[in-house]
Amino acid sequence: MTAQETIKNTLLEAAGKFRELNFAYLYVKHTGTHVVDVTPQDEVDKNIEYQKWEADFTYEFDKMYFPECVLFITKNSLTKIGIPDFVINPKSKKDG
Repeated sequence: MTAQETIKNTLLEAAGKFRELNFAYLYVKHTGTHVVDVTPQDEVDKNIEYQKWEADFTYEFDKMYFPECVLFITKNSLTKIGIPDFVINPKSKKDG
């Protein structure tokens, strides 16, 4: 499985668990960086379970795909995503 496939599959699973969060993804090929923008900021800040999940995933990803890396960002990050490769928005999905 490629790094991009791993990230997409993992974010889809995370979206089911953390339904209040949205994920936008962009791969920056020349740096080997996978950027994931997580919103809304206030939900990220207060969700300790999500923060632990993010740290664990980052650690495992780094072990599997070094020298590529994953970078999670939020609203106040210096890094921004212009046009994402994909977006996962659990709230936009209809239940059922």
